[in-house]
Amino acid sequence: MEKEEVKIEDDTQTYWFGMNDYEIDLQIINKVIRLIYISEPPFGDSYHKLYIDEVEFPGYVWGCNFLFPYKQKFLVCSWMEKTYERKTTIINLENLKYYILPKYYHSFCLKNNNIEFKDTNSCEIETLSLIQIEKLIE
Repeated sequence: MEKEEVKIEDDTQTYWFGMNDYEIDLQIINKVIRLIYISEPPFGDSYHKLYIDEVEFPGYVWGCNFLFPYKQKFLVCSWMEKTYERKTTIINLENLKYYILPKYYHSFCLKNNNIEFKDTNSCEIETLSLIQIEKLIE
């Protein structure tokens, strides 16, 4: 499988990556994220191994939405420790510490300088500020 190379120069958009290998060059913080395609479960999205500057991150990330907010200091994505347990995580790309949200959120975006997480099943919305995120990932 040929990898797709992507350069990301902003920190406000949500990106979709799936069903392929990717090399993501984060221009603001000068880091490289690699997603290596593993497989697709019978019910949908692909899942991948995540590498941050060649360091393998534990578990797997789902091929769906990715957000690199706050000057690309963080990565927000769907994650699983083991197959097929889907969760949402926030990863500090500088020190690789992370926080797993208490529930899975299908979508998330940067809104008014906060990250807004949406559960499409219950229509529940959770909003976290940069200060809240930094406290969660201490």
